[in-house]
Amino acid sequence: RNWGFDATLSYRGGGMPSGPLLTTTPGEANAWQAGVEAYWRPFGPLGDRMFEVYARAFESFGVKGGESSGAQTLQASVGARVKPFSDLNVIFALERVIPIGSAANGDWLARTAYSDGFGTERRIDVPSWWTGRVYAEAGRYLQAGTNYATANAEFGRTYRIDSVSSRWTVFPYVVAGADYDSSINSSVPIGAGVGVSTRYVFRESKYNAPQSYVDVSLQYRFKLAGDDRARGVFFNAIYSY
Repeated sequence: RNWGFDATLSYRGGGMPSGPLLTTTPGEANAWQAGVEAYWRPFGPLGDRMFEVYARAFESFGVKGGESSGAQTLQASVGARVKPFSDLNVIFALERVIPIGSAANGDWLARTAYSDGFGTERRIDVPSWWTGRVYAEAGRYLQAGTNYATANAEFGRTYRIDSVSSRWTVFPYVVAGADYDSSINSSVPIGAGVGVSTRYVFRESKYNAPQSYVDVSLQYRFKLAGDDRARGVFFNAIYSY
């Protein structure tokens, strides 16, 4: 592919959700967040490597505790990211955060993400298979001088729902995660729990694997250590084209 876009909707009762360098504003809990991103690969597909430029916008809403919400929190970003290694799924990104809403702040954000796993692709030879995946991301707001990090691991079994569509899978799993945000305190909330994700893939042809998907994930974590950001409901929905 040479371009694409994503739309996300997430809720976090505790720490930060995971994603492919799509996390929004660290530090906000008990809040909904919505965002869109478009990206372009100016050098085209690079095999197992990648270079993209992107633009995104996002805002928080339904924030508890009387904090800023809605259009006040609207931010845009433009940046570039690169996956320089063919055999290691590490992504480096640098972006300029542009404030739009009255409560938004501008800054430069540098980020690094790593992910790995097994059984993450839809299989057609068996109706179910074991799946595991890990994700970690760390970033620094260069002008504010604050840092954040998030990591989680999931393990479970993926089921293809052939009775409805061979393109639909469901993934129940156990999860453990940890977060850090220097703009809040020095605590490292750690939680564990259960979750379920479901995915529907499309834009598939005789010569191409599915190029788009809708993915919805819901999980609940119990606090193991740190403050109450470790516990609660985590919801994430992604439309990727």
